[in-house]
Amino acid sequence: MFNTTLRIVGDSDDAEDVMQEAFLKAFAKLDSYRGEVSFGAWLKRIMINKALDFLRLKREQLSLEDAGEIREMAEE
Repeated sequence: MFNTTLRIVGDSDDAEDVMQEAFLKAFAKLDSYRGEVSFGAWLKRIMINKALDFLRLKREQLSLEDAGEIREMAEE
């Protein structure tokens, strides 16, 4: 699962953080596991979703930083 997360986020430290968040979410939502798929597949899907959430948030933060830099350049 780490390799999958690493391939998505591209950085080992970020991948570790994403995995930790995913494990915490999985633990909190254990009661929602219905057994329709293997536990590993369920957990891996949570990991993938958390990694994609991480990328979305990172992209939004970069966009905001770019907007701030453009505003600063316009004010100069």
